[in-house]
Amino acid sequence: MKKTTVIITVAIALMAAMVVQGQDTEFRRNLETKVDLFTDVWQDTPDVLDASTINRGVNIYGMYNFPIKNSALDFQIGAGIGIHNLYHNNTLDQDADGNTVMGAIPDTLANGGSTNVENAKFSFGYLDVPMEMHITTQSDLRAAIGFKVGLLINSLSKYKGNDFASVSGDQIKVKRKNLSNTNQLRYGPTLRLGYKWIDLFAYYSLTPVFEENKGPEMYPVSIGISVVKF
Repeated sequence: MKKTTVIITVAIALMAAMVVQGQDTEFRRNLETKVDLFTDVWQDTPDVLDASTINRGVNIYGMYNFPIKNSALDFQIGAGIGIHNLYHNNTLDQDADGNTVMGAIPDTLANGGSTNVENAKFSFGYLDVPMEMHITTQSDLRAAIGFKVGLLINSLSKYKGNDFASVSGDQIKVKRKNLSNTNQLRYGPTLRLGYKWIDLFAYYSLTPVFEENKGPEMYPVSIGISVVKF
């Protein structure tokens, strides 16, 4: 919680410093809002994990632009929220040593019926600080390479379906927050290729979502589109 407070304070201070710079019109001219809509391709998942092909996620950022004079380059830095999801057909538990492990949901219930999973997912939310270097051509084509660092502010698992652990097999909803053994920090490079107000977007996480040797060392690679509002 202390880390979260520090990051939020830094982000607010950064935005406040931007406002102080120059005229308010100049601030608005150099401020961008970016919304990334993407799917995560999860890497190094355990063999037991039955992951969905499409794993929807979203980033929402406010970015401030610092033009580099007499060039087509500019540097951007900002703050925002990133949410990654993993849709699956599995359980999440802890072994005798407290390590996070995944298991398969049985196809058949104890009463002989078939298991029906309506929704099962893991979700991870981050407070991010992205930085990007952009180049824009006279024809409004642009490209950017960047890096972002994020602090985990929310992690949860959701399950809606049959209670496969009971004889009745009743429909249940289960939600667990603050998953154990999660990495509190994430970081990795970003890439953008676009035209005017829309980009192709990619992010490669260099950190797994769970701590080393305490859970599955899986990590997301995000691919999608980005809408930029000037």
